[in-house]
Amino acid sequence: KMKYEKDKIEIRIDAHEYSPEDLDVKVEGNSIILTAKQEIHEAGGTRTRIFEQKFSLPSGVQGDLVKSSLTRDGVLVITAPRGNTEAVENKMDRVLDPSSWENERRMEADFNDRRRVSAFDDIRRDSM
Repeated sequence: KMKYEKDKIEIRIDAHEYSPEDLDVKVEGNSIILTAKQEIHEAGGTRTRIFEQKFSLPSGVQGDLVKSSLTRDGVLVITAPRGNTEAVENKMDRVLDPSSWENERRMEADFNDRRRVSAFDDIRRDSM
């Protein structure tokens, strides 16, 4: 279960079948990766059970401050503070502002026109 709050996100997972040594929580890029590895001893030998789940971090979440803990009830709680999400959203609005699309299209068209004419094309035209 993932819960979004104004100042943090919180992920709660039932892990009562696992000991703390069986659990690994790490951050890679903008994702939290939970890996649970458990060895089960049976009459015929040992079987290993591996569970992995990946959670994408929303914008503004500070991945380097992710913390995890295991409650007495066996619930794994992963928390990550949220930074200034308004600044990120405002920046996105400026980048994706529709009024700038026409200028970008014009610049892209100019670039493509210049790219079509190359030195190789000039040589080929002169040799004909």
